[in-house]
Amino acid sequence: MVSELLVSEKANLAVTVSNTKEDVLAHASFFDHPAVHVVDHRDNWEAFLHAHFSANKCSPVNTLFLHLFVSEPGVAAASLDEIIRTVFRITVELEHILLLCPNACALEPALEEIFEPLQCVTDTRPPCSAFICSREDHCERLHVRRASVADYDDIMLIVQQQNLKTSVSLQPYGLIEIIENPSYHAAVFEDDGRIVGFVAVTFDLHVEDLEENFDLSEFDGFYKEQQLKGEDPGGEEEREVTKQEQHLPTHQASMRSNCFCTEHFVADKDYQTRSTDCIPYLFQLFPDLEYCINILPSASPELPWLQNFVLVPLRPSSLLLTSLYILHRSIGRSVEVRQSVPADRQAVSDLLKSLNLTGLVLEDLDSFYRTRSDPDAVPLQAFVAQVDGQVVGIMIIRDEQDIEFLRAHYNIDSFICLSYYGYEEHAHIRHFVLKPCFYHVTKHWFKEVLRLAHKSCLYHRIYPPLLREQTSCVHPLEFILNCSVPVRPRQQIIYPLEELGINAPSQRITKDQVGQAAAG
Repeated sequence: MVSELLVSEKANLAVTVSNTKEDVLAHASFFDHPAVHVVDHRDNWEAFLHAHFSANKCSPVNTLFLHLFVSEPGVAAASLDEIIRTVFRITVELEHILLLCPNACALEPALEEIFEPLQCVTDTRPPCSAFICSREDHCERLHVRRASVADYDDIMLIVQQQNLKTSVSLQPYGLIEIIENPSYHAAVFEDDGRIVGFVAVTFDLHVEDLEENFDLSEFDGFYKEQQLKGEDPGGEEEREVTKQEQHLPTHQASMRSNCFCTEHFVADKDYQTRSTDCIPYLFQLFPDLEYCINILPSASPELPWLQNFVLVPLRPSSLLLTSLYILHRSIGRSVEVRQSVPADRQAVSDLLKSLNLTGLVLEDLDSFYRTRSDPDAVPLQAFVAQVDGQVVGIMIIRDEQDIEFLRAHYNIDSFICLSYYGYEEHAHIRHFVLKPCFYHVTKHWFKEVLRLAHKSCLYHRIYPPLLREQTSCVHPLEFILNCSVPVRPRQQIIYPLEELGINAPSQRITKDQVGQAAAG
């Protein structure tokens, strides 16, 4: 029983099935690496798997491993089927679930119904057995197609069910105009032929107004170089210059808009998370544009699909009561997280310069390259995030040396059971730098850093601004905060240290430290 609790405590994802009386019927725990007792390849399981089995489509981005499944008798098959469908439904990037077990282990009937054996690619018997189940067999991606007037009733049903006050134009006559208007591309997404969502996008927008009100400096102002007549080596037809581009300022005369806008979006409440399935379709409509943007009133609720977008800050002079969200087309590209090597130093330096950042990042990175530790001999680990081979982020973590202090001063026990974790499993974020347009890789980056570093908990302490600049470089801070939880300070006992003498608590508990902690 203790081992089962430990597995659930440290799992990347744990799912429980219960009945109407809240009685637990089944439970499953999923990790981003195989079980250690099966194969000791936690930080290099991908190479191991590809060397022994036909699993070339499995990667750290799209794969989880089933470590534990328990169920009440008689409901195992139904419960596991519901768990698998739920996991695929709520984990957007997931494509495969793997089950690795010793060769002598026989699968339970419920597992045999769900998982298929992976084909071995070697002549010798592999050190374990491998089984797989894929999304396409349990929860297919939503089908996205162009909307037609015939879809009117199904779309309006979704609008009316959600009582969308902000979708004024999605009223009877407005919806038909949007579907038929050549300035829009309207699409619906379906599940088994049933329409569960609607989206309408347009290229016709005033980028100069956005630049006036929002800080777009890190997104090239949403402009790219204009293709001029006679300069197209591929022989493609010259693109017509829109009225909007004819009135651009002089310094933008040779530039064109590099974004399209999601004007309308509505989805059935049960498909809000899965609505991200329409994003690749939208970028296919505009293959030469880099950004998808979304403009919403500031008071509007944030829909689940906006969690993939970056919120762009308003300029101090702006009086707009709207929010601007952007998404870079790299969301569909390959992401690699790995330990940094000396050859990355120049790319990291260029990344810092492009973001106008200074600080101790390169000093700590050099310390990691030289000794794998800081000047105080505390272990450091450095990891880079790459998209299509380009370094887009650097993270440096340091082994946490003050676990007892943190436990005494912050309510960490409200989030994790510390007795299940060794001291070596804790680290804090020394530096975190990521290009804003690659915000969507943040969760995967954290997950991979925890796996590759063999850590279970990451902490970040928020210091006063002046002290923060001297200790760490975090850009942008909200990326960390969105993937972590704030930990409240504990009410402290004031010890009469002089009276207690040798009976006083350890200085690890009583010493003062500046800052607050956030646990990831």
